[in-house]
Amino acid sequence: AIRRIGFEQWQRNLAVALGNALRAGAPEAVREVLAARRDSVTALVAEHIDWALAQRPTAASASGTLTMPSRVDTVSGHPLN
Repeated sequence: AIRRIGFEQWQRNLAVALGNALRAGAPEAVREVLAARRDSVTALVAEHIDWALAQRPTAASASGTLTMPSRVDTVSGHPLN
């Protein structure tokens, strides 16, 4: 799957998954890892890391509802402009 979508999209997907984990109450270590990678990735991945870092635990996270950054086309994975 990584070869199919490419390394950048894989990193984007990881950022989204980690952001959702933060919404569900993941340990602060997840936030620290994301912040540490922020300056060494492409603009696309950095935007998704920023989104992930903005996530906070919510009551809705208990329902199992996952989200993606609103400016992302869920089919192509590219930001919508």
